[in-house]
Amino acid sequence: MFSCDKTLGPPKNVLSERKMVSIMADLHVAEARVKAQSVSQDSARHLYSIYELQILDKHNVSPEKYLHSYQYYLDNHRLMTRVHQATLDTLTERQRKLEAMPDSLFDRPKPVQEVSSLQEEPVAADSVQNNATPADTSELITPVPMLEEDINALKRRRKKER
Repeated sequence: MFSCDKTLGPPKNVLSERKMVSIMADLHVAEARVKAQSVSQDSARHLYSIYELQILDKHNVSPEKYLHSYQYYLDNHRLMTRVHQATLDTLTERQRKLEAMPDSLFDRPKPVQEVSSLQEEPVAADSVQNNATPADTSELITPVPMLEEDINALKRRRKKER
């Protein structure tokens, strides 16, 4: 009996390790932003869900595909460990780049365009496969207040695209 060869990468209906790392790093930043807010737990959940939808939209990934991919990696402990380590490496690299910026950048308000023009590739930890996915850019996500009907419209649009 043959087993699935993990060196070929995940199945086609699962996000690549590189894409998962990029999304998970953005989600960790969003979680930290929400925790830094002085809001109720319900408001924090709502704010995080807005961030989450924006991040998945930025990466052009449906919530269902992300959850399916996340479950795939959870079921494959060795792969999830690699993705998790690469996510930590990516966040560490982002922090290093921010800390390396001159202090004068933090002394004045920055337009969103200046911040979002910074680009980086996720840190390619030795264990993360280099799939054919193009390098992801890492933009800081600024939440745009979305009404419930906007969120529902986004979900309907995603269903139509499938």
